[in-house]
Amino acid sequence: WDREVDLAPLAGRGGTLVLDTVPDEDADWLAWSRLRVIQRSSPFFAEISRDIDQPLPPRALRLLDRFEQAEISFDRSEVYPNYARFDTPGGRPAFLYASRRGSPGHFAMITIAGATTRFPIEQVPAAAALEVAAINLGNLGDGVRGRVFVEDREGREKIFDELLPPRSQQWVDSTVSLEKWAGQRVTLAFEGSSGPRRETIADWCAWARLRIRTR
Repeated sequence: WDREVDLAPLAGRGGTLVLDTVPDEDADWLAWSRLRVIQRSSPFFAEISRDIDQPLPPRALRLLDRFEQAEISFDRSEVYPNYARFDTPGGRPAFLYASRRGSPGHFAMITIAGATTRFPIEQVPAAAALEVAAINLGNLGDGVRGRVFVEDREGREKIFDELLPPRSQQWVDSTVSLEKWAGQRVTLAFEGSSGPRRETIADWCAWARLRIRTR
């Protein structure tokens, strides 16, 4: 359920926003999302409104929703001082994270340098494209490189490749055609790797959107 509440009558006043849930005997978990106060004059208002108006694709095509099913691998040729411990939630090389970096922020999948997450797609729809946004969440080092591959029976093909600089406030947005693989079973692989100097410090490659849409 998407709702927009006009706060104009409260302009100039202070207060507390209260989110209240009345429990019952059968269900008492209520999830709140978006929760943004934004001015209509902001250039991001139109962007957010368009995103809300788009119907969600099927769950099989929403990769962030399938993160727990993803295959995660780690390339130990990336140089880390201590392979047994990463400065990440749970010490994992890939995880979900709510990022406020950039504007607007995104709920994202993180792959540190050396990590790859793979999502099998049983059948690529006709006239399909992958929506992807990427940013480096680190503030140090020589950047992190984010790559996306399509893997099929004949091998793998790179469809996205960006060197994401540290301290960036701008997400790299891309819509990549998957029409070449229409009707096929493929795997989408999201890979993080170190920058040109092979520094892995603060190499958090954040991936957002990650939806397959049809025209």
